[in-house]
Amino acid sequence: MKNTFFYLIVVFAVMFTSCLGTQSDGLSDNPDITTFTVSNVDKAINLSKIKYNFKEIDKNNSIITPKDSLPYGTKMDSLIVSVSGARLSSIRIFESKDGVKQKEFDGLDNQPDTVNFTDTVYIETVSQNKKVTKYYKVKLFAHKQDPELYIWTGIQTNAVSQNITQEKVILNNTTMMWYIKDNNNVNVYTSDNGTVWKMNPLTNFPNGVDLKYMLKAKDSIYVAQNTNLYSSKDGLVWKQRSTAQSIDNLLFELGGSLYAIKNSSSKLYNLSNNNWVEVSISTPSKVLPDNFPVSGAGIWSDFSSNGVPRVYIVGGQDKNGTLLNTIWASENGYYWVNLGNNSNLFTPRKDVMVLQYDGKLMLIGGRDNSGVVNTNFHIFSADYGISWAIPASNMMISSLFTPRYNGQVVVRKDKKIIYLVGGQAYNGTFIKDVWTGVKNGLLWELK
Repeated sequence: MKNTFFYLIVVFAVMFTSCLGTQSDGLSDNPDITTFTVSNVDKAINLSKIKYNFKEIDKNNSIITPKDSLPYGTKMDSLIVSVSGARLSSIRIFESKDGVKQKEFDGLDNQPDTVNFTDTVYIETVSQNKKVTKYYKVKLFAHKQDPELYIWTGIQTNAVSQNITQEKVILNNTTMMWYIKDNNNVNVYTSDNGTVWKMNPLTNFPNGVDLKYMLKAKDSIYVAQNTNLYSSKDGLVWKQRSTAQSIDNLLFELGGSLYAIKNSSSKLYNLSNNNWVEVSISTPSKVLPDNFPVSGAGIWSDFSSNGVPRVYIVGGQDKNGTLLNTIWASENGYYWVNLGNNSNLFTPRKDVMVLQYDGKLMLIGGRDNSGVVNTNFHIFSADYGISWAIPASNMMISSLFTPRYNGQVVVRKDKKIIYLVGGQAYNGTFIKDVWTGVKNGLLWELK
């Protein structure tokens, strides 16, 4: 028993001595940097959330690099450095040029100078007991391109050669399908990139339908005419079925379901078991409000910021022919909220392109009582339609883009690309160009 007790005392003594190491004098021999940050002098760009990697080469040498490049526009030649460690006695910071140390700074200075990080910066730390020195290389990089920059590119000026009297572009999986009517004849052109378009034959496609109200829902494309509903999985071969209820137009897709409108009665219908079922709108009259558009609205179905399906119906004309600047939004088809009428930028208009991209709504083009909208024809909303703003120069669509109405828009979410196709100029002639838009930061995420 005594031997055991003695053994425990010896082990404890050895452990205690080992923990103290060279700290028997009460001073630390740890030269490690525990925190490293940089900041801008003018605070214009916030660097406080940048995280850093510490890669140890050996016990006396380490490299510090950011986990991601510093923001675009960071002034790399004038950054304030903040370094701390376990009660360090000395922190020396050196600028360098071509690997040769240049100007020296005191890292313990309460009012530090700015340091040039355009080349490697060296940091030497000395432990509190002045017995251990550690050497760090700091290599910082900043984005050379603006992640908020939208790159707008005209990729086709005359994508198709045929005459156009009406058009509709549908995204079917990853293929764009450009339906073009020339009087009573309808052709469809397909493309995966917006540059090359191939004409394809249509089978059993109905005559006389309004292409404007074609839409995609789940795994099929649909178009309706009175009591006839036509559908196609590949967009080429079409099937017809009859419904008991007659409707005027398909209106939107929401959560995979089809919705249609009967303009004369302001009633909304949902397709259920191959028949149109009236939707009980949450208004006293159970029908759509008087200032709900019956024609010319821009429509976009997507998901809200919390992942709930939502549809936006923008602008257009009501049943009295009045131009609207309303933005009707719904997540279920029966409860509607008008988000519009609260911005001077969003003037009454119809035939506008609306899309959701990078958590924003965008409106492009359209026409009002004076013709094609030329002023503020590209606006956006960062809060999903509540307020509107003019895009900054790094977001604004190219000045070479012709203002238009009835333009077509799809978004390839797999490639983060906006496609703007066709539309009509101020004199009604059809424009046959194709534009793409992509945000730099989203494009980088794919790489």
